[in-house]
Amino acid sequence: MGLSAVLIGFGVIDESIRDHLDYDKSYYENVKNGTFISSYICMCGGSESSRDLANVLGFDPWNFGKHFIYNRDIKKQVKMSDFKELFPEESKIFSKMAKLGWNFIYFPNG
Repeated sequence: MGLSAVLIGFGVIDESIRDHLDYDKSYYENVKNGTFISSYICMCGGSESSRDLANVLGFDPWNFGKHFIYNRDIKKQVKMSDFKELFPEESKIFSKMAKLGWNFIYFPNG
């Protein structure tokens, strides 16, 4: 069976990330900065990219105990140089959200 996965972020909205959220910036016009929201960061449709994403996030895709990535653990857990190489656009968004204190969850499907 194949594997797919998504990376979802949870945190407060800020002007610096409005252009990088799930929907067009206009949908967030009435959302005040500081409001807690969620947003997709990365969607992987294949097994290889889903495993690559889990690897750069610091765990096996089927280790459910590691899927929630606390902001406090990002520096020691996430392999940012590999993340930037394999997922250049997504890693930029992830970094911006991480600087704002966001937490993340990896959600596999397979």
